[in-house]
Amino acid sequence: MIYRKKILFLFLVLLLTFGCKNKKLNHINKRGIELLDSCKYSKAIVYFTKVISSDKNYISAYFNRAVCYSLLQQNQKAIADLSYIIQQQPDAVRAYINRAVLYENQHNYQLAIKDYTRAIQIDSSASKPYHYRGICYYYLKDYAKAIDNYQKAIALGCKSSGIFYNMAAAFDSQKDYILAVDYYTKAINIDKKLARAYYARAVAKLKINAGDESAFTDMDIAEKLNNIKK
Repeated sequence: MIYRKKILFLFLVLLLTFGCKNKKLNHINKRGIELLDSCKYSKAIVYFTKVISSDKNYISAYFNRAVCYSLLQQNQKAIADLSYIIQQQPDAVRAYINRAVLYENQHNYQLAIKDYTRAIQIDSSASKPYHYRGICYYYLKDYAKAIDNYQKAIALGCKSSGIFYNMAAAFDSQKDYILAVDYYTKAINIDKKLARAYYARAVAKLKINAGDESAFTDMDIAEKLNNIKK
């Protein structure tokens, strides 16, 4: 099992304007964003749709509406909006990444990989597409490619507990338990409360040496952390 915080969408910024100077439409779009921020997604969609109906080139409204659709679990509608953006702007990196996330959530890993790959082609300096493409390869049981993508993401500056845990899980799946323990430890060093890393490290340690006392210590820590969470 890989580690990944639940991501409904990757948008870092909700755009107020995107090539549109119509003050009235800007106001409507802004109102939609306010509703989105208040978790009133269905109402926000109404406002973004009004903007789009008046100006089909108002790209940020498509982005914002896609966010709402994704949060409402209406993935196909979100994908349709992102696909329109990509059609209009073939180098829209965020659209590719976000559409890939939606494909991944639907377990359509091949399409997700295709979009992550396109995002990397446009901006090879971004670490997230490599990390997330690695996750897709992991689920496809291509652990070598998963590790390769994780390594590239790490080289680009991604040093989260999640990527180290995912790297460990890939080595674990290849039965390389020594490297698995090493990367579980890296994950734990970043997040001391990552219960699943302690447990997975314990199992890997026992596969290396059935008498490793530190493995049982890890299991105790994992159990205590899980009880705290409950």
